[in-house]
Amino acid sequence: MNFGSSNGPSSQNGAADHHHSPSPSQTAPSQNDYSADASVFQSHDQRIVDHISQNGFQSGQYADVFLHVHQTTFRLHSLIVSQSPYFLAHLSQGNEICVDSGSASQVTLEGLRIALSYLYSSKALHEIQPSNAREALAAACLLGGMDELCSYSYEMCVRSLTPESIDEWIKFVDGMPSSQEAAEAHLLGQYAPKLQQRVFDYLVKTLPDVLLQAADGRSKLVHIYSGAPFDIFKAALESTSFKTEPNGAASSSVHRRFKFAKDCIDLRKRGISQGTDESVVVAFGGKLGGAGNIHITRKVRKRPLYKVS
Repeated sequence: MNFGSSNGPSSQNGAADHHHSPSPSQTAPSQNDYSADASVFQSHDQRIVDHISQNGFQSGQYADVFLHVHQTTFRLHSLIVSQSPYFLAHLSQGNEICVDSGSASQVTLEGLRIALSYLYSSKALHEIQPSNAREALAAACLLGGMDELCSYSYEMCVRSLTPESIDEWIKFVDGMPSSQEAAEAHLLGQYAPKLQQRVFDYLVKTLPDVLLQAADGRSKLVHIYSGAPFDIFKAALESTSFKTEPNGAASSSVHRRFKFAKDCIDLRKRGISQGTDESVVVAFGGKLGGAGNIHITRKVRKRPLYKVS
């Protein structure tokens, strides 16, 4: 008996086997035949993918791996999820895997579901929207081996930058590490510094162009900046790329940026900067501003000392 290790049929050449195999020219289809039937092959492959996605991921049939996230369990398949370095590293320790929410705080159930679904079928890309792109990106970065999903999610994140979403994006990037080395060690890896830069560029260049088209655009811009963390507020307004004029004006005068920063600081005093003293000056020459720039500072307000008699 011949116990082969593959799933394909094995052949045995016994003494009684005297028939001659037909020549390749008599049986093998020509290249043109394969080309003509390409749609048949693609249809067959698509049926396989649909079967795996529907019965494997969505229904969880014949699952042999169980991923636990909070109170939710995903029923998965080792042959499929082993495409992911994350799973490949954990499968050697057993088929019960728990996601550490502490080390992956940006990973949500929605993002993880999209990333896991992508391992079974590329149809998962159609589920990515501006509202869940950041979640999908975080999950894809956690699992690894999903360059296309990461790239697509990142571009959708960029498209999600709007005047309505900028406050949330500012809070998100403010929580990221400031140094390049630390940012690359972030869960989002190479996408962390990219997102930081994209949000900053949007805040400094695109957002003013968008808002200042309207009559009340300047007041809206002041309101957004009045709630920004100090480091982002300072870096943005001290940037010579920041514009206080619409229609893609080449630059804004120092005095226009000074007046804008002063209006923001007046509003910040009643909100985010309470307990501190923020100020803005126009600096000419020296270390602060070169030929002329604004300089924003902040000092922690000291508590008054009372003498006890």
